[in-house]
Amino acid sequence: MESKAIRRAPPFSLLLVLVLLFGLAAPAPGRSLARFVGPLIVGILFLMSFTLPLSRLAAAARNGRALAVCFAVSFGVIPALCFAAGPLLFGGDRALLAGFLILGALPCTLASASVWTRAAGGNDAVAMVFTTVSNALAFLLVPALLHLLLSRWLPVDTPALAERLLTRVLLPIAAGQAVRALLPRLAARSARGVAAGARGLVLVIVLIAVSGAAE
Repeated sequence: MESKAIRRAPPFSLLLVLVLLFGLAAPAPGRSLARFVGPLIVGILFLMSFTLPLSRLAAAARNGRALAVCFAVSFGVIPALCFAAGPLLFGGDRALLAGFLILGALPCTLASASVWTRAAGGNDAVAMVFTTVSNALAFLLVPALLHLLLSRWLPVDTPALAERLLTRVLLPIAAGQAVRALLPRLAARSARGVAAGARGLVLVIVLIAVSGAAE
């Protein structure tokens, strides 16, 4: 399984590099898609949740030590490092500082975390459980972290942020599991295709982000 996963990783890596270069060289197409970022995020989380078997999630959820390390690094170590390094790196530019701190506070996305963990031969079930739980709790954890990290320099509308993450993260994950419960055979048959589609949507979001920052 590990060797097959590693062989599948370079094409996605190559596509990622090509998307980055295209977004920098020709930003107009990516900018025209900027208004679809919200629906794209909802679509990715729904698709990845739809392909997550409950049996694998339950087995990985019992690995408390691994999950505790994941939470400590993602919501403790990384935000603390960003908070310490941000003012030194971007103290003169509040927009860059805000982006850096937001990046440090966000959880991993379901698609990219699972893709890279599987490519490295790691336990992708643990990655799926952690990213599912962390994204499900993002509407509570991320606003709290940003209030601690960012409110010193910029105002943070914590209730509005929590509401947006609730509708864009938690609800799509719940909907994906609900549809999977109704259509388990379809979920099993379409797992590979759905995963490939989710990776494609990740590339579209990368294109939009790079195109918006091309200048």
